[in-house]
Amino acid sequence: MKKLMMGFAVLSLLFGAASCTKETKETALDAEKKEVSFRAALGKQALSRAAEFTAWKENDELTVYAYKAGSADAAYTPFELTYDGSVWEYATPVTSTGANVWYYSWFPESTGISANNAGVNSYSFNYAVRSVDNQEDLVAVGVSTSDYMVTLGFEHILSQVNFALYETEHLKITVNSITLKGVKDTGTWTMGASRGWSNVDGAAQYSYELDGVSNITDGSTATGTLIPLKGADNALMLMPQTFADDAALEINFDLARVGTNGGDEVIVDDEVSTVLLNNFEILEWTRGKRYLYQLDFSSYIQTGLITFNVSVAGWDGEEEVIATLEVAAPTLASIEKAIANHSAANAANSDLAVFTISVPDAIEEMTLSAITGFNEADEIVIEFADATSAGNFTVAVDGWSSEVEGNAVILTCTTPTVA
Repeated sequence: MKKLMMGFAVLSLLFGAASCTKETKETALDAEKKEVSFRAALGKQALSRAAEFTAWKENDELTVYAYKAGSADAAYTPFELTYDGSVWEYATPVTSTGANVWYYSWFPESTGISANNAGVNSYSFNYAVRSVDNQEDLVAVGVSTSDYMVTLGFEHILSQVNFALYETEHLKITVNSITLKGVKDTGTWTMGASRGWSNVDGAAQYSYELDGVSNITDGSTATGTLIPLKGADNALMLMPQTFADDAALEINFDLARVGTNGGDEVIVDDEVSTVLLNNFEILEWTRGKRYLYQLDFSSYIQTGLITFNVSVAGWDGEEEVIATLEVAAPTLASIEKAIANHSAANAANSDLAVFTISVPDAIEEMTLSAITGFNEADEIVIEFADATSAGNFTVAVDGWSSEVEGNAVILTCTTPTVA
């Protein structure tokens, strides 16, 4: 699904001198010029969601661009380095007179890259995050030196996003889909004397690939066991960014309580919970960081809340748990549960399926299951047979307030969810 370039445990690869024949070296070296050798290094990767990448593959290629420091015009001819499985080789030796030179490179070559541009002591390109099936772990380097042994210190310049699920004993959980909406997907990367992303923009949607196994639990495992949700190389490699106001995480799920006599009690089916990314304490994705969103449904039955634990780690493996957020599920489940717990005989509609809905668009007579989210101050009006029955509706619903008016209980949303 994704081409993940995982880390190196201080991987040093010798280019140049080790890759050329003795005759080639003697030709390249003279009183004015010396041949330049290269090394590539990249920080280690730990806890990868995909197969860990620990070595270059045979026939991997790097294109290196060289510019005389202080000038955007004094460009050397780009040169290719090719890995033969043991050493790196180039067709034409690279030489230098000892002047300070900027070397720029990135890996892998990507169709997402465009508008390459050399500046004074810098090099930039535009990048568009590719579709989920074609995303890549993009690394880049810009280094200035007059040495004849050049270390190309690549760094990861995207953000990695993954998800995991906590098992809950006696609760069957199926995560049907995870979708990120309204996230930025384009930007300009600059490397050299200064480096970083600029002009970050866009509003893309990405669906996290699920494998049909790790996203389903049977309720037999002790509460608190964390299961990575995984497919084939399933990490999302996304644009580092400060979140837009409407950037959101949407989760579709089913929950059922394990029955004691073989039958399971369905709690919610095809339920959707959406939370704005700005609701987390983490307000941005930083380049070179891995973000793991951990879903916990253990408190859902009692409170109607999904708990998110978010951990952040660098590609150097150092990990720190940053934030925990309790998010009200789209509150439909807690509303329906509260209604179901109320005596059916007290309801004007005994099947408890259809109620008058008062929302800004004046939608009426909709089934609760047809609503995917509510805005603040949206209302659900539940009509009972008489005022006494309405007054008996006293079940608290998280994220909502209630008041009785005549034969009706009016539930008013206090915790908005995104439709």
